[in-house]
Amino acid sequence: MSAAKDLIGRGVKIIAGSTSSGAALQVAPSPIQNNVLFISGAAASDADHRPQPAHVPAGRQSYQDVMTAANFFPPKTAGKKIVVFAEDTAFGASNVAAVTAVFGGKGHSVSKLLVPSKRPT
Repeated sequence: MSAAKDLIGRGVKIIAGSTSSGAALQVAPSPIQNNVLFISGAAASDADHRPQPAHVPAGRQSYQDVMTAANFFPPKTAGKKIVVFAEDTAFGASNVAAVTAVFGGKGHSVSKLLVPSKRPT
């Protein structure tokens, strides 16, 4: 985030790319507040895809991924138990929310198992 602020201070008008949803969510406010275009790349968290001026998400989002996965279930299926196994990050939380919305809305039971993104040292 400090690198983005430094670039903004030096007059950069476009900042592009991020390595994760968490990074994009941390960086996005500074460019937006300073009228600098922010193009977030690999970030797929649905929170990173909120419509905002000066922020263009350039990748797909979690909800789109889950809607694609829903096509693998027979259309009239209900009552399945689904566990979302993901990192305990903004991206993982976004996956849980998307699976809950899509599959929970079709009568399936959704639970989650979120794990730390890196091993304790």
